[in-house]
Amino acid sequence: MVLTIGWLMACGHLDPANGPQGRGITRSSLDRELAWREHATWRSRVARWTKNIVRWI
Repeated sequence: MVLTIGWLMACGHLDPANGPQGRGITRSSLDRELAWREHATWRSRVARWTKNIVRWI
């Protein structure tokens, strides 16, 4: 789970937040990501995965 969150942050899908307990992610970006995952088709998932890999390289 920690690697997934790190990957999503590196790809720009989750926004970092600094709170009183340390680092984390914003609730709005998490809600946005969960909504995308709930409604994403397999084609959009493959396209996003491919785009993230190309961006990472």
